[in-house]
Amino acid sequence: MIVRPLRAEELPAFARLQINAYPGFHSANETYRREFKERLERLQGRPGKTYFAAFRGGEMVGGMLLHDFTMRLFDVDAPLGGVGMVATDLTAKKEKVAKTMIEYFLRHYREKGYPLAALYPFRPDFYKRMGFGYGAKIHQYRLTPGGLPGGLPKAGLRRLGWSDMDGILDCYNRYAAKTHGMIRRDLSAAEAALQDPEIRMIGVEGPGGLAGYMAFRFQKDNAKGSLDYDLEVVEWLYETPDAMLQLLNFLHTQSDQVRSIAIHTHDDSFHYLLGDPRNGTGNLLPCIAHETNVQGLGLMYRIVNVAEYFRLLADRSFGGETLRLKISTRDSFCPETDGDTFLAFEDGKPRVVAKGNFDAAIGLEVADLSALLVGAVSFRKLYEYRLADLSDSGYLDRIDRLFRSAKRPICLQRF
Repeated sequence: MIVRPLRAEELPAFARLQINAYPGFHSANETYRREFKERLERLQGRPGKTYFAAFRGGEMVGGMLLHDFTMRLFDVDAPLGGVGMVATDLTAKKEKVAKTMIEYFLRHYREKGYPLAALYPFRPDFYKRMGFGYGAKIHQYRLTPGGLPGGLPKAGLRRLGWSDMDGILDCYNRYAAKTHGMIRRDLSAAEAALQDPEIRMIGVEGPGGLAGYMAFRFQKDNAKGSLDYDLEVVEWLYETPDAMLQLLNFLHTQSDQVRSIAIHTHDDSFHYLLGDPRNGTGNLLPCIAHETNVQGLGLMYRIVNVAEYFRLLADRSFGGETLRLKISTRDSFCPETDGDTFLAFEDGKPRVVAKGNFDAAIGLEVADLSALLVGAVSFRKLYEYRLADLSDSGYLDRIDRLFRSAKRPICLQRF
């Protein structure tokens, strides 16, 4: 089996493979097939996006799309390799096609010098076995409009259209530049994220342009023939607390026609904003704990090069600690990552050093190390769960401070 970039004339076969592999996402009718191929053709010309396909005996048996992203990694901009549209031909299932493509994906970005890779898993357990660690949870609240903050004068709130896309992009990238985990967008990526014709957009004007925006769509219950609608927030972000409250106030004012609002957030404390955080199911957890929201795991991360990660973050203070540390990474999927990395921290700033003496040593599976290094989980929790080894338990507090992150990674980019 070989994996290589897709040629232009192979795009129709790639489109057929995708449609057959994911019938839950795609339609088999001819009109949809033609429109889907056209969407793939438009995407093919965008910078940093490349289709790859797996071939065996000259036959296409798999495909994927690789993305060259820039991610905000704590306080620096970091290159991030992304993969999407991983698909296997129906006749080639259970023949290690996906495994071969993911091996290629990781090797591709390691050779480019990228420290991290990421994907949205169709099955978390499948990709965890390949060394991808869990990212931050996302929370879905389903609320009545009256349960959201309201009563504010509508200051600076206005409807947005496609003519505002440059302003939306500027707002997004300003937010991304100061938010750990966010992926930068160009104009084509911003348009792709909001291209659904059913999406409406509103924004809040600030002194320097948009201070926040919200993209949403209405969902009608056709079975009941009702005039009431539900509302789904597709994407929202804000740069100031005032902009956040204005956006929530807009949702609050929709109570005359909207029955419920589905809103997604990475914010673990969002329920403190709500007069009634219950999600309408009436479910109770022991003991008299009211169900407020559902949670999901989305983006998964994988360290591609441990040493390169710490070189990139050479000016970051890891807890202000001064010590020498050995990290033993266990990686049965990617031999290049398996092994030891030696680090010297001086006032928290890391330096990759040659093999030598160390104060403490830690050992982890690559998936758990990846989650730790993006700030999705604490070292203390991994140690308590026996997912991390520590040579001397007396160093637990210091190692926990070393990798502690005040913020978990946030990502709004779909791929």
